[in-house]
Parts: sequence; structure tokens; C-alpha cells
Amino acid sequence: MLLASRSDRAFVTGRRARSGDPLVPSRIAFQAPEDEVAARVRIFLPPDVRPEPARTAVEQPAFNRPRWREEAAPAVFSITSLRTFLRSPYLYYLEHVLRLRSRDDRARELEPLHFGILAHDALQALGRGAALDVIDPRQLEDLLVAELERVAAERYGQAPLPTVALQLEQLKYRLRRVAELQGARRRAGWRILCVEHKVDSFELDVDGTPAILRGRIDRIDAHEDGRRWSILDYKTGDAGDTPEKTARGKEGWKDLQLPLYRLIAAPFAREHGLAGEPELGYFHVGKDEGHVRVLVAEEWTEADHADALACARDVVRRVRAGDWMELGAGRPFKDDRILRALCGLDLLHALAEEQEAAP
Repeated sequence: MLLASRSDRAFVTGRRARSGDPLVPSRIAFQAPEDEVAARVRIFLPPDVRPEPARTAVEQPAFNRPRWREEAAPAVFSITSLRTFLRSPYLYYLEHVLRLRSRDDRARELEPLHFGILAHDALQALGRGAALDVIDPRQLEDLLVAELERVAAERYGQAPLPTVALQLEQLKYRLRRVAELQGARRRAGWRILCVEHKVDSFELDVDGTPAILRGRIDRIDAHEDGRRWSILDYKTGDAGDTPEKTARGKEGWKDLQLPLYRLIAAPFAREHGLAGEPELGYFHVGKDEGHVRVLVAEEWTEADHADALACARDVVRRVRAGDWMELGAGRPFKDDRILRALCGLDLLHALAEEQEAAP
């Protein structure tokens, strides 16, 4: 249309982006007869430069992930760290063996991790004092919102960044839905027995040498009938999946959190006279009413729990053996460029390996 409507035309195309990265020419420039395309390609190449032959993926050198000269396997294992290992042994190595962290003060909003921590801290108000027996959702809402505002003011000040202020309002909306669900759960006979139950030194025997497990259970509830109790973990993501789907896939366990919480909560249960096995589930604090709900694992058997325990022992064995150089399916956050570079991601000579590993 442009060629037909004007007698004089000039087409301008950028060679580099504002960041300095080279740009690929527009495909429009090559809409021409085949015998003219090669000449047009030459126009976009720097003068006196002969293009190198394209390399195949096989010819690209493999990326050797860096490894520190000396490292000692940890003796204490946080239960959440086992999830990292199951996703990516190498990411576990960077985060939990070398304890590497990226520092960045450019964030203008709450990252998912910090959003979740803030929600967890506000939800602790449900397990304190008079709140334990509150049934009215309006009162529970006031308690949760007041706690959120108190914690947020301590961390982000009275005048947080606009994006953070908006996220706080979004979290308040979620807490209102939580108040309704908590009120209904209390009316049904469930009472919070403990919040943030911390276990620091649970011994798991692995080949005759104990591994120390530590974890923090978000809440333990007991029913008034005296026959039921539950272990619940708060989730602030939007997926809202069942424990079975979240913890286990076609290739095996992805998250051992709930099965291991069942194990480390046994001393607490004996101390408080809780009989039988607990319900294990997630208290989802999702984006809307349909994603604020309690979902418990209904399909796990004793054989499944034994399999989860065997998987945990296998992770400990691999960590002790230093078997953590496999990248696996784990990926650091997109904005964590340092960790991604150490994993060999976003590097030209690692593209072939990354493409082969992609599903």
C-alpha cells in the first residue's frame, strides 16, 4: 500500500535497541523476489563483514555450571528446601549450600514471596487470644485488616509506594474473604489450636545417620468432637490446586511439605492428646471468592506417606553425596539475573542445552 500510494519512499529500521542489543530487521524488508533477497540481506550487514556459518546446536559448547572448591553438605534440612532440590538440585546448591542471595533495591512492588510473607504474618492474628472463638466475619475482618496495616506500616512506612499501596488493598480484599471462611469453619466446630508451630530438631534416620529436619507449620486445628485435627498450610498463589496435584506429578514427588509436616507434628499431637491421623491441606488465600477455600488431601494412603518419606531420605543421600549439579526444571525468577547466569540461563552458548531441556 505504501509503495503504491507514494512516489518517494524512505524506510528506516533500527539496528540496535535502546539497551544496545542488536535488532532483527523487519520481515517486511524481505518481501521481494527471491533473487533480490540476498542483496537486501547484505544491506543490513556491517560493511566488510563476512557472515560466519550458522552453528548447529550440537556444535555449541556445553555450559559448565560453576562449583565452589570446598562445600560441606548441610546437616539441617528445612522442609521447604527439599522442594527446591526436587525441582532443581543445582538451584538448591546455590541457595541452601552456598547460601547465595541477590540484592536488588530496584523493586517498585511486592514480589510474590514478600506478598506471601505479609499475608502469613497478618493471618497469625487468627490464632491469638479472643480471636480464637470469634465467629462473626465482620469482627474477624477487622482483626485481620488491623494486623495487616500494623505489619505493613512497620515494613513499608505510612506512605508506601503507590504499587505497594494497591497490593495492600488487594490483600485486604483477600483477608475479607478469609474472615468469612474462618467464621464458617469456627461455626462448624473447628478451632485453631496453634499457629506458626516451629520444629527445629526433628531427627530423620537416613542410613544410620540422622538428618535434622526443621519446619514451621502455619496452623494446627482441632475439632470439638475430639476425633479430628488438621494441619493447614497457607497458600497465596492463584492456582488453588489440591495437595495431591501440587505435591505429586507423573514423575514423582514435587513437594514433601505436608507429608513431612505430618511427621514432625507427631510430638505436638501426643502432647495435646490429638488422636488419629491429621487432615493435611491447604488454606488457599487466592485472588477471589472461588480461590479462598480449604482443600485437604483425600487420596493419600499410608503407602503414599511411606513413599514420600523414602523420597525425603533419597534427597538427603544425594545432598550428602554432593549430587547437586543437575539443573532440573527449576528456574530462578526472571529478574534474578545473577542466579540465572550461574545456572547457565539467558546465555548464548547455553541456549541449545536450555532448549533441549524445555518440555
